[in-house]
Amino acid sequence: MQISKRAIANVFYINILGLCSINLDAAAITGTINLGASVGVSATTVDFYSNPGTACGTPGVGIGCFSVNSPRTGSFSIFPFGSSTDYSIQDLVGGPVTGVISPILQSFMGFRELVPNPLTTITFDLIRILPGGGPACDPLQGADGNYSCTPTGSPFLLQNSSDGKNAAIFFNVEVLAYQGLQSTGTSSYSGAFSTQKPLSNIGSILTTIGTPGGVVEASYSATFVGSPDTVVPEPGTLGTLGLGLAALAFGAFRRGSRSKS
Repeated sequence: MQISKRAIANVFYINILGLCSINLDAAAITGTINLGASVGVSATTVDFYSNPGTACGTPGVGIGCFSVNSPRTGSFSIFPFGSSTDYSIQDLVGGPVTGVISPILQSFMGFRELVPNPLTTITFDLIRILPGGGPACDPLQGADGNYSCTPTGSPFLLQNSSDGKNAAIFFNVEVLAYQGLQSTGTSSYSGAFSTQKPLSNIGSILTTIGTPGGVVEASYSATFVGSPDTVVPEPGTLGTLGLGLAALAFGAFRRGSRSKS
């Protein structure tokens, strides 16, 4: 049985198109990451310090660092993490504020490899700070057991222990996660920060923050979870797809030219 040259050409060009359009996108960030360090909170600043026991991220407005904890899943389970000095987090100033961040706080957090590589660094851009969500704090209830509240306009939710002697502080954000460049694909992530403040209830915390220069210091933990949001084709993908389409167009042109001759 004879196979026409046209049929062979069609199969050839279709295979070219299929090969050239193979998805070369970088995978968007997935999974869960847990981290921890210490922090100082004042009436206007969230000052991220460092992983306790390391020399990075000293107090003062700027950039802190943290430690990466287990468990971690998805993209983070295979990421070649370095040490605390390879992870950065920017302090938040001018607060307390809530809502969408405009402009976005780029590189709010960064995870670099043991051997830093800008093309594989995982970056979190801060896009939103969620409101605390509790009722306005009443100082008269600051020592009540299980009392919870949010200072006016604050992103913090404060929660007293059952005996009213200790307090927990919660703080939630939303970030845009990506590896290398945003153009390789992004994921929407939610981050939940929490800390326990022993021997300090809501009343004492409000008193400290309300005092000029007052800072509440504590160790914190945070968990970030998310899933793929947007994947943008890399230039290589678009270029090879265009090459495949061009090959098909050229083949059609040649067949048309031959049929006229």
